[in-house]
Amino acid sequence: MKDDYAKWMLDDPKVNFAISERGRAAGLDHVGVQVDSRPELDALSARLKAAGAQTFDQEATACCYARSDKT
Repeated sequence: MKDDYAKWMLDDPKVNFAISERGRAAGLDHVGVQVDSRPELDALSARLKAAGAQTFDQEATACCYARSDKT
């Protein structure tokens, strides 16, 4: 936990959410579904796109004190 950021992770399903006040008013920063591998991320991305969701991919992106791949 950081002074300007807090993150929580549920185990099943793996959902994380964060509260932040980094440079703006305090509040919900993001909500995410977390996977353990790149193939799982690719499968989740394909499911979202097949359902009509507009997504964009980010590789090795820095976000909320971590570096990760996202979709």
